[in-house]
Amino acid sequence: MALPQLIVTALYYACAVGVCELGRRLGDKIAPSYSWLYVEFFATLQRCLLTLEGFAIFRAYGEMAFLVLLAATVYLTAKTVRDGAGNPTPYIEERLVDKSISNQRLYIIIGAQIVAALLAFQGARLFWSMGFTSYHQKRLQVAVCNSDLHVSLLYGMACEFIATFVCRVAEHQLPRWVSEEASLIIECVLISIIVAIGMDHTGMYFNPILAFCLTFGCEGLSNIGHLFVYWVGPVLGWISATFLCNMITTAERPKTE
Repeated sequence: MALPQLIVTALYYACAVGVCELGRRLGDKIAPSYSWLYVEFFATLQRCLLTLEGFAIFRAYGEMAFLVLLAATVYLTAKTVRDGAGNPTPYIEERLVDKSISNQRLYIIIGAQIVAALLAFQGARLFWSMGFTSYHQKRLQVAVCNSDLHVSLLYGMACEFIATFVCRVAEHQLPRWVSEEASLIIECVLISIIVAIGMDHTGMYFNPILAFCLTFGCEGLSNIGHLFVYWVGPVLGWISATFLCNMITTAERPKTE
Protein backbone atom coordinates (compact mmCIF):
# COMPACT_ATOMS: atom_id res chain seq x y z
CA MET A 1 0.00 0.00 0.00
CA ALA A 2 1.38 3.39 -1.03
CA LEU A 3 2.32 5.77 1.77
CA PRO A 4 1.89 9.58 1.72
CA GLN A 5 4.74 11.11 -0.27
CA LEU A 6 5.62 13.61 2.45
CA ILE A 7 6.16 10.87 5.04
CA VAL A 8 8.24 8.80 2.62
CA THR A 9 10.36 11.81 1.67
CA ALA A 10 10.96 12.59 5.35
CA LEU A 11 12.08 8.98 5.86
CA TYR A 12 14.33 9.21 2.80
CA TYR A 13 15.90 12.45 4.06
CA ALA A 14 16.51 10.95 7.49
CA CYS A 15 18.21 7.90 5.95
CA ALA A 16 20.32 10.02 3.58
CA VAL A 17 21.53 12.45 6.24
CA GLY A 18 22.04 9.63 8.74
CA VAL A 19 24.16 7.53 6.37
CA CYS A 20 26.30 10.52 5.41
CA GLU A 21 26.79 11.59 9.02
CA LEU A 22 27.76 8.03 9.93
CA GLY A 23 30.29 8.10 7.11
CA ARG A 24 31.78 11.34 8.37
CA ARG A 25 32.09 10.02 11.92
CA LEU A 26 33.70 6.80 10.73
CA GLY A 27 36.13 8.89 8.74
CA ASP A 28 36.97 10.88 11.88
CA LYS A 29 37.95 7.66 13.64
CA ILE A 30 39.64 5.81 10.78
CA ALA A 31 41.40 8.49 8.70
CA PRO A 32 41.15 11.95 10.30
CA SER A 33 44.09 13.22 8.26
CA TYR A 34 41.97 12.77 5.12
CA SER A 35 39.02 14.81 6.38
CA TRP A 36 39.42 17.14 3.38
CA LEU A 37 38.49 14.18 1.17
CA TYR A 38 35.81 12.22 3.01
CA VAL A 39 34.00 15.35 4.24
CA GLU A 40 33.75 16.50 0.64
CA PHE A 41 32.70 13.06 -0.55
CA PHE A 42 29.83 12.82 1.94
CA ALA A 43 28.82 16.45 1.38
CA THR A 44 28.41 15.67 -2.33
CA LEU A 45 26.64 12.39 -1.63
CA GLN A 46 24.18 14.13 0.69
CA ARG A 47 23.47 17.01 -1.68
CA CYS A 48 22.81 14.68 -4.58
CA LEU A 49 20.68 12.26 -2.57
CA LEU A 50 18.43 15.01 -1.23
CA THR A 51 18.10 16.73 -4.59
CA LEU A 52 17.11 13.48 -6.31
CA GLU A 53 14.20 13.02 -3.91
CA GLY A 54 13.09 16.64 -3.95
CA PHE A 55 11.32 16.25 -7.27
CA ALA A 56 8.95 13.73 -5.66
CA ILE A 57 7.50 16.60 -3.64
CA PHE A 58 7.19 18.67 -6.81
CA ARG A 59 5.14 15.93 -8.47
CA ALA A 60 2.99 15.27 -5.41
CA TYR A 61 2.37 18.77 -4.04
CA GLY A 62 3.36 21.29 -6.70
CA GLU A 63 6.03 23.89 -7.31
CA MET A 64 5.51 25.96 -4.15
CA ALA A 65 5.94 22.91 -1.89
CA PHE A 66 9.06 21.97 -3.84
CA LEU A 67 10.56 25.44 -3.39
CA VAL A 68 9.87 25.38 0.35
CA LEU A 69 11.52 21.96 0.56
CA LEU A 70 14.45 23.26 -1.48
CA ALA A 71 15.06 26.12 0.96
CA ALA A 72 14.81 23.69 3.88
CA THR A 73 17.19 21.29 2.13
CA VAL A 74 19.79 24.00 1.55
CA TYR A 75 19.54 24.98 5.22
CA LEU A 76 19.79 21.38 6.42
CA THR A 77 22.77 20.72 4.18
CA ALA A 78 24.60 23.83 5.33
CA LYS A 79 24.14 22.73 8.93
CA THR A 80 25.27 19.14 8.50
CA VAL A 81 28.03 18.85 5.87
CA ARG A 82 30.72 20.62 7.94
CA ASP A 83 33.18 22.32 5.57
CA GLY A 84 32.19 20.24 2.57
CA ALA A 85 31.04 22.17 -0.47
CA GLY A 86 29.43 19.39 -2.49
CA ASN A 87 30.36 21.57 -5.42
CA PRO A 88 33.55 21.61 -7.53
CA THR A 89 33.52 25.34 -8.34
CA PRO A 90 35.19 26.56 -5.10
CA TYR A 91 38.05 24.11 -5.64
CA ILE A 92 38.45 25.05 -9.28
CA GLU A 93 38.71 28.67 -8.17
CA GLU A 94 41.26 27.74 -5.51
CA ARG A 95 43.38 26.12 -8.18
CA LEU A 96 42.99 28.59 -11.05
CA VAL A 97 42.89 31.87 -9.12
CA ASP A 98 44.31 31.43 -5.62
CA LYS A 99 46.77 28.65 -6.53
CA SER A 100 46.12 27.33 -3.02
CA ILE A 101 45.67 23.67 -3.97
CA SER A 102 47.59 21.44 -6.35
CA ASN A 103 46.30 19.95 -9.58
CA GLN A 104 46.50 16.53 -7.96
CA ARG A 105 44.26 17.51 -5.04
CA LEU A 106 41.77 19.18 -7.39
CA TYR A 107 41.53 16.04 -9.54
CA ILE A 108 41.11 13.84 -6.46
CA ILE A 109 38.33 16.04 -5.07
CA ILE A 110 36.44 16.22 -8.35
CA GLY A 111 36.90 12.48 -8.83
CA ALA A 112 35.47 11.86 -5.34
CA GLN A 113 32.54 14.14 -6.12
CA ILE A 114 31.77 12.28 -9.35
CA VAL A 115 31.89 8.92 -7.56
CA ALA A 116 29.61 10.30 -4.84
CA ALA A 117 27.15 11.57 -7.46
CA LEU A 118 27.03 8.16 -9.15
CA LEU A 119 26.55 6.41 -5.82
CA ALA A 120 23.80 8.85 -4.90
CA PHE A 121 21.83 7.93 -8.00
CA GLN A 122 22.14 4.24 -7.23
CA GLY A 123 21.28 4.82 -3.58
CA ALA A 124 18.15 6.74 -4.55
CA ARG A 125 17.12 3.94 -6.90
CA LEU A 126 17.62 1.42 -4.11
CA PHE A 127 15.23 3.36 -1.89
CA TRP A 128 12.74 3.84 -4.75
CA SER A 129 12.79 0.09 -5.40
CA MET A 130 11.04 -0.43 -2.07
CA GLY A 131 7.94 0.94 -3.79
CA PHE A 132 6.68 3.15 -0.98
CA THR A 133 4.96 5.53 -3.42
CA SER A 134 3.66 5.40 -6.97
CA TYR A 135 6.10 8.15 -7.93
CA HIS A 136 9.06 6.02 -6.87
CA GLN A 137 7.70 3.08 -8.83
CA LYS A 138 7.38 5.25 -11.93
CA ARG A 139 10.90 6.65 -11.53
CA LEU A 140 12.32 3.15 -11.61
CA GLN A 141 10.55 2.47 -14.89
CA VAL A 142 12.04 5.49 -16.65
CA ALA A 143 14.66 4.12 -19.02
CA VAL A 144 15.65 7.39 -20.73
CA CYS A 145 15.89 10.85 -19.20
CA ASN A 146 15.42 14.12 -21.05
CA SER A 147 17.64 17.17 -20.69
CA ASP A 148 16.41 20.06 -18.54
CA LEU A 149 17.87 22.55 -21.01
CA HIS A 150 15.02 24.22 -22.92
CA VAL A 151 16.93 27.21 -24.30
CA SER A 152 20.04 27.64 -26.45
CA LEU A 153 23.44 26.58 -25.14
CA LEU A 154 24.65 30.18 -24.80
CA TYR A 155 21.47 31.34 -23.07
CA GLY A 156 21.57 28.33 -20.77
CA MET A 157 25.18 28.96 -19.87
CA ALA A 158 24.30 32.61 -19.14
CA CYS A 159 21.47 31.51 -16.84
CA GLU A 160 23.75 29.23 -14.84
CA PHE A 161 26.42 31.94 -14.79
CA ILE A 162 24.04 34.59 -13.42
CA ALA A 163 22.51 32.26 -10.83
CA THR A 164 25.92 31.25 -9.51
CA PHE A 165 27.18 34.84 -9.59
CA VAL A 166 24.24 36.18 -7.57
CA CYS A 167 24.40 33.41 -4.97
CA ARG A 168 28.15 33.74 -4.56
CA VAL A 169 27.93 37.51 -4.07
CA ALA A 170 25.14 37.03 -1.53
CA GLU A 171 27.14 34.38 0.30
CA HIS A 172 30.14 36.69 0.49
CA GLN A 173 28.41 39.98 1.31
CA LEU A 174 25.42 39.11 3.52
CA PRO A 175 27.49 38.21 6.62
CA ARG A 176 28.78 41.77 6.59
CA TRP A 177 25.30 43.16 7.22
CA VAL A 178 23.37 40.51 9.15
CA SER A 179 24.11 37.65 11.51
CA GLU A 180 25.44 34.34 10.23
CA GLU A 181 22.08 32.62 10.87
CA ALA A 182 20.09 35.35 9.13
CA SER A 183 22.53 35.29 6.23
CA LEU A 184 22.01 31.55 5.77
CA ILE A 185 18.22 31.90 5.86
CA ILE A 186 18.29 34.69 3.28
CA GLU A 187 20.54 32.61 1.04
CA CYS A 188 18.13 29.66 1.27
CA VAL A 189 15.20 31.84 0.23
CA LEU A 190 17.26 33.47 -2.53
CA ILE A 191 18.23 30.09 -3.99
CA SER A 192 14.58 29.01 -4.07
CA ILE A 193 13.59 32.24 -5.84
CA ILE A 194 16.34 31.82 -8.44
CA VAL A 195 15.35 28.20 -9.06
CA ALA A 196 11.71 29.27 -9.47
CA ILE A 197 12.73 31.85 -12.06
CA GLY A 198 15.06 29.67 -14.10
CA MET A 199 13.88 26.11 -13.56
CA ASP A 200 12.06 25.98 -16.90
CA HIS A 201 15.18 27.18 -18.73
CA THR A 202 18.00 24.95 -17.49
CA GLY A 203 16.70 23.16 -14.41
CA MET A 204 18.73 25.84 -12.58
CA TYR A 205 21.33 23.73 -10.80
CA PHE A 206 24.24 26.22 -10.62
CA ASN A 207 26.31 23.37 -9.26
CA PRO A 208 28.16 21.23 -11.82
CA ILE A 209 28.08 18.04 -9.76
CA LEU A 210 24.32 18.24 -9.13
CA ALA A 211 23.74 18.75 -12.84
CA PHE A 212 26.02 15.80 -13.56
CA CYS A 213 24.11 13.58 -11.15
CA LEU A 214 20.68 14.48 -12.48
CA THR A 215 21.12 15.24 -16.18
CA PHE A 216 24.44 14.07 -17.63
CA GLY A 217 23.83 11.78 -20.59
CA CYS A 218 20.15 12.69 -20.89
CA GLU A 219 18.65 12.99 -24.36
CA GLY A 220 18.53 16.40 -25.97
CA LEU A 221 21.96 17.63 -24.91
CA SER A 222 25.40 16.41 -25.93
CA ASN A 223 28.12 15.80 -23.37
CA ILE A 224 30.02 18.84 -24.65
CA GLY A 225 26.88 20.93 -24.39
CA HIS A 226 26.36 19.71 -20.84
CA LEU A 227 29.90 20.75 -19.87
CA PHE A 228 29.45 24.16 -21.49
CA VAL A 229 26.16 24.97 -19.77
CA TYR A 230 26.51 23.28 -16.39
CA TRP A 231 30.26 23.49 -15.80
CA VAL A 232 31.60 26.53 -17.65
CA GLY A 233 28.65 28.73 -16.64
CA PRO A 234 28.85 28.12 -12.87
CA VAL A 235 32.65 28.17 -12.75
CA LEU A 236 32.84 31.52 -14.55
CA GLY A 237 30.00 32.86 -12.41
CA TRP A 238 31.72 31.82 -9.18
CA ILE A 239 35.11 33.23 -10.14
CA SER A 240 33.60 36.49 -11.46
CA ALA A 241 31.65 36.97 -8.24
CA THR A 242 34.77 36.41 -6.16
CA PHE A 243 36.66 39.02 -8.19
CA LEU A 244 33.84 41.50 -7.66
CA CYS A 245 33.70 40.84 -3.92
CA ASN A 246 37.45 41.22 -3.64
CA MET A 247 37.25 44.54 -5.49
CA ILE A 248 34.55 45.74 -3.08
CA THR A 249 36.63 44.72 -0.10
CA THR A 250 39.72 46.44 -1.49
CA ALA A 251 37.80 49.63 -2.31
CA GLU A 252 36.40 49.84 1.23
CA ARG A 253 39.75 49.22 2.90
CA PRO A 254 41.08 52.38 4.60
CA LYS A 255 43.91 53.99 2.67
CA THR A 256 47.21 54.37 4.47
CA GLU A 257 49.62 57.21 4.00
